[in-house]
Amino acid sequence: MASLSAERNIIDLEISEILEKPAVVTLNVADVIAVRVKDLDDFEEGAEVTLYAQGWILGASVAVIEVGHTVAPAVAARGQDDPGTDRSGELAAIRAQQAEESLRQRVEAADRIVEGRVRAVTSMEAVATRGGTTTVSEHDANWQEAIVEVTETIKGDEADEIVVRFPNSTDVAWYGVPKLTEGQQGIFLLTADQVSGGAVAVPRGGTAVSAYTALEPSDVVEPADYDLVRRLAGGN
Repeated sequence: MASLSAERNIIDLEISEILEKPAVVTLNVADVIAVRVKDLDDFEEGAEVTLYAQGWILGASVAVIEVGHTVAPAVAARGQDDPGTDRSGELAAIRAQQAEESLRQRVEAADRIVEGRVRAVTSMEAVATRGGTTTVSEHDANWQEAIVEVTETIKGDEADEIVVRFPNSTDVAWYGVPKLTEGQQGIFLLTADQVSGGAVAVPRGGTAVSAYTALEPSDVVEPADYDLVRRLAGGN
């Protein structure tokens, strides 16, 4: 934690109650953690706050980055027997805020965003026989190519079809990556392929086109978030 000495906006927070945390993180009441806050002026020594944060440094000590906070009335003011305000609504709002911010970052990073349907899926081994390339490693990805018929272009150049590569392996290196299937419909947040070994794809009977990937779980959007994606992409 000595490395934090050069950081700005750091406070020490003594834990009085844990509302929610990842199971792998060990924290107890009376532990002190370091928090990088948005604005030091929002915090006073001795104040009781409810802090919402994301992980930052996890080791012998813990440091987190503030997402948001609320200041609670002093315990003496509300009475020792008063448990305070129900914060379940605040937790839900913070979760929604975090999810939207994460999706915003993926939308901004995407080279293309399309809505469409997976017409076909082909292994890269078959693609290689048509002049494509493939890379084999210790954690072989078993690359596949999905041909997506585009029904709407939300970000990027218009196209009738797009090639999306994805690893079909369940190896730990690729376990959480979306696996596309024939007939699957959705909105796809796509990044130019920089990992499969070849940036160009040659669909059967077609001409060479750029290949894309969707490697984060949020890159295949749930239907409930379609309108949100369109709104977030509207400013790009």
